[in-house]
Amino acid sequence: MLSDLGQIFIWWLTILITGLAFLPLTKKIFARFFDKGYLFAKVLGIMVSSYLVWLFASLKILPFYRETILLVMVIGLIANLLIQKVLTPTTHPRPFDSAQGKPTFHLSQ
Repeated sequence: MLSDLGQIFIWWLTILITGLAFLPLTKKIFARFFDKGYLFAKVLGIMVSSYLVWLFASLKILPFYRETILLVMVIGLIANLLIQKVLTPTTHPRPFDSAQGKPTFHLSQ
């Protein structure tokens, strides 16, 4: 049995992984936000995954077990990886200025 600190670490790690799994979706939804919706990724991940687990259990499609929760989380991760792959542009910026033919460096403050 884990100590209280171990349980807190497991909860923290679970919510972190959930947030990272749902980050591509929140990047698309909250594209204008400064952090691209990172804070909402955890909330959205918990909300979507818990709703799907509840829906599957209430419709008696899947039982309400730990395996169902893990399955829904894996499905969410795969869906978000597909969202990231489809919505991410594949073009890379050119390092040369086309007008002068010299490399350009952009400095920001």
